Amino acid sequence: MIDVLVVGAGPTGLFAAAELTRHGARVRIVDANPSPSTRSRAIAVHARTLEILDPLGLAVPLVRAGVKARGVQMRTPRETLVEARFEELDSRFPFLLCVPQTVTEAHLEAHLARLGVTVERGLSLVTLNPHVDSVAALLEGADGRTHEVHAAYVVGADGGHSTVRKSLGLDFPGSAMGVEFLLADARVDGDLAADTVTSFLADDGVVAFFPMPDGRFRLVLEAEDDDPDRGSREPPQLARVERLAARRTGQRLSLRDPGWLARFQVQTRQVERYRDGRVLLAGDAAHVHSPVGGQGMNTGLQDAHDLAWKLAWVVRGLAHTTLLDTYHHERHRIGVELLRTTELSTRLGTVRAPLARALRNRLAKVLGSIEVVQQRIVHTTAELTLDYDDSPLSTHHQDPPRLPGLAEGTDLDAFRAFRQSVRAGARLPNAFVR
Repeated sequence: MIDVLVVGAGPTGLFAAAELTRHGARVRIVDANPSPSTRSRAIAVHARTLEILDPLGLAVPLVRAGVKARGVQMRTPRETLVEARFEELDSRFPFLLCVPQTVTEAHLEAHLARLGVTVERGLSLVTLNPHVDSVAALLEGADGRTHEVHAAYVVGADGGHSTVRKSLGLDFPGSAMGVEFLLADARVDGDLAADTVTSFLADDGVVAFFPMPDGRFRLVLEAEDDDPDRGSREPPQLARVERLAARRTGQRLSLRDPGWLARFQVQTRQVERYRDGRVLLAGDAAHVHSPVGGQGMNTGLQDAHDLAWKLAWVVRGLAHTTLLDTYHHERHRIGVELLRTTELSTRLGTVRAPLARALRNRLAKVLGSIEVVQQRIVHTTAELTLDYDDSPLSTHHQDPPRLPGLAEGTDLDAFRAFRQSVRAGARLPNAFVR
């Protein structure tokens, strides 16, 4: 019997398997697909994610392979509403890294291989059968043959249509937002900054441009109401994307050399519990949401980072199984906040009523001119504001400090500084140690 079976070899599953192995657990990782995906998919890697990858030696090669977006800009075809820069982020990585998911997965899989674990591809999970002290997983190969694997725990990182989640009979509450997006990776001839994520809010919808390392841009556009292929799986025609992008930017844009064209419906869903006995869910298997802000893959990687050390400690007998409950407590709340903010941002960005659009644009321009708001935007986007301060593992001591030489009471300035200091469960600020 192995310690942990990881189902799904996307970024979340690969990182979970690597961290479990690094912390001493015996791991197998399987994936139904016979080979890694060739689609660029998620391209945004935020500062918080680079910070957790950095100690493993993964951040620097990823940065070399990607494009550093130094800022974000929100515009209409006529004016700039908001502009914020990442340079002042309290991080070693003061930028948004744009790199295809294929590259991220390749680095994670190579790292996992260096730890001695190989992804077993072409193996599909059929069913799970949890027992008191283990989980039996029935796996099926590409040749149709099945065999059973016994693991102390199973991590489901097999995406939004998770077989792990369905095998447990867990609901995936939420709904479709009724918003459809078109996606295109293409070279763009036009007036676009190559180091900025730029979004245009037009009367008939939104279009966003993310710079990519091969000279292309990732375009994400709200689909037209009269799109004849709306609701289907048919990829959009490049000519339609070009026409939409030109109209919504107010520029003469030319698109060519597409690398990927797709369309997708926005779903907002989250499982009610991330842990069900000896089975734990992470990434899209636990939550799906709007792509606004590029938070999805990053949240999955951070799920894996939080879960892996706890699960490894439990299987090695270094911690009680109740430690695993803190994974749900910490990450489920992050998921709730993520779904709420991405849904709100999507609805604000896609509002169609003329009065509501005018009000949104006016407020955005006024608030976006305030420096503290600009900093809040980039820190939230970079996920540096996330914390676990309400976790059962976080204990706060708020007794005022006593200064040397004072028998009673404390200095007011020292008390204020103490109250503003780092709290248990918060991200440790970036600092230089001499």
